[in-house]
Amino acid sequence: MKHGKKVKELIKILILKFLEKENLHGYLLISNIKEITGISVSPSMVYPILSNLKTAGLIEVEKTEDRGKKIYKLTKDGHSFLDKNQAKVEYCMKKSEALYHFHNFGGIELKKALHLAFEEFIDMDDEKRKKIGEIMQKCAKDIRYQIEYGDD
Repeated sequence: MKHGKKVKELIKILILKFLEKENLHGYLLISNIKEITGISVSPSMVYPILSNLKTAGLIEVEKTEDRGKKIYKLTKDGHSFLDKNQAKVEYCMKKSEALYHFHNFGGIELKKALHLAFEEFIDMDDEKRKKIGEIMQKCAKDIRYQIEYGDD
């Protein structure tokens, strides 16, 4: 499964789990996703997933607030889906917790630094490219070593 599909599947499960607890509108779902995973998801990602869940009969619009915000609720089929896919749900919840810790323990900063290095690489002189390359290689090596061997 490609990365984009994995993220959408994770968001789908999170939305269903949030709606299992309480009825919510889209922006609260987006906020809850960020809170539990540490990543920001855009409305352009969440609202199509909500639409697909609604079409599949897993959620429904309970009511629309005065300002046009739709309040979503889990249907009986949605509850059944969560029950039938409990192993997948548990995996997604563990993955969400791991994402949260990964991002808060430096994942976000590392991603920003790599993005900046990539964007600026074309304008760097050879000496700076070499130095950045050495730093990236050392970082990658240290991360792999820590995962494979720990503090030994």
